[in-house]
Amino acid sequence: MKIKFKNLGPLKSGEVIIRDMTVFCGKNNTGKTYVNYLIYSVLETLKNYKAEFNLDITQLLRDGVQEIELVSLFDNNFDRVVKEIANEVKENLHKIFNSKKEFFKDLELEIELYKEQKKFELNSTEIKETFTRGQDEVKILTVKKMKHGKHLLLVYYLKEDLGEFVLDYLNNLLTRLLINENKEKYMLPTERNGLNIFYNEILKERFSFVEEFKNISFPTTNNLKKISSYPKPVKDYLYILTKLDTYDKIDGNTPLIDIAEEMEKEIIKGRYKINNNRIFYQTENEKELDLYMASSTVKTIFGIIFYLRHLIKEKDYLIIDEPELNLHPENQVKIARLLVRLVNSGVKVIISTHSDYITKEFNNLLMLDNEFKNKTEIMERYGYSEKDILRKNSIGAYLFKDGTMSEMEIGEEGIITKTFDEVIESINERNDDIYYSLKESGDE
Repeated sequence: MKIKFKNLGPLKSGEVIIRDMTVFCGKNNTGKTYVNYLIYSVLETLKNYKAEFNLDITQLLRDGVQEIELVSLFDNNFDRVVKEIANEVKENLHKIFNSKKEFFKDLELEIELYKEQKKFELNSTEIKETFTRGQDEVKILTVKKMKHGKHLLLVYYLKEDLGEFVLDYLNNLLTRLLINENKEKYMLPTERNGLNIFYNEILKERFSFVEEFKNISFPTTNNLKKISSYPKPVKDYLYILTKLDTYDKIDGNTPLIDIAEEMEKEIIKGRYKINNNRIFYQTENEKELDLYMASSTVKTIFGIIFYLRHLIKEKDYLIIDEPELNLHPENQVKIARLLVRLVNSGVKVIISTHSDYITKEFNNLLMLDNEFKNKTEIMERYGYSEKDILRKNSIGAYLFKDGTMSEMEIGEEGIITKTFDEVIESINERNDDIYYSLKESGDE
């Protein structure tokens, strides 16, 4: 998927291809979070959008059977639907940011879904679905498509005319088949540290205000803002925190749980427990602490470990603002390796980072995607395995600078991170000047 835009907050222009691993680098206030929120909005719209296809189902309601020819339906509608989705994102982006609509009035947006690939996916899809009604699940419609079949077979079972409901169902189904982007997305915002500690207090305050709000005869703008003043990714993360007990009962995928356990072992040296919707940290010697009493690292890492244990599935998206937040350089290197393992387990990872340690470890793992002398020995020496190798064709890296977003070169040594290299060279130069001047003064 490719997203092109102009006039997005501080960014005059940009273009991003969402790969298995997508990395955003740049100074503060250069627009990285804007793009993360835009991607979040695009993914949400792709999953939930319902297009209209002007279907004529007269034959279905009359005869009980009808076929829809999918190739021509795809060719005649795909481009239109993608443009409608882009317009929908543009129209509603202010809701994602919780800002005034006028803030994005000059935004230009284009979404590119690879048409031939989507056509191939549609052709390869096998479908057998049944549309039912009521608690008794009365069968209304069956939809079938053979793998590599070119037609959708519809069978209608009722004598009464429920054409409006059938059309609504078919429009949803056909949108899903054409776009085929129905995976979940999860975001870890930079605010996660505070939310992990204070979410119960935030909810109590909001509940109290909502109760008071019922008695307000003439709500004001200020009163309404109190109900929801967060961007939608933050609200969605907060919502998950309110349902910890529920999600804690969901079993995740074993490969992802293995990565979560590795994070617990290597980074927080303990594990999390949920009890009465409260988060506890259990140390290696089984001492149990309220999360607010634990270290900043333990507070920060909770979200990703909880997601991996209970929510994220293969091909889902995980967006992380600053995975290095509150982490010692040693743990930043560890989180980089674990993020690559996550990518190699089938999760699409999008991060914005200021960490030279993370990008340098990515580069180490990228270089391992080559055959060279002593490779096996080096991998054994540093504890690398095949699941740590980062494939060159699976990553894209982007630099945010001077109001633009541009793709960074990925060469033989990995990502060319000039934004970090310039700072490192500058501080080394200052260090040399001070050091040698100090030495010269001491020699006099």
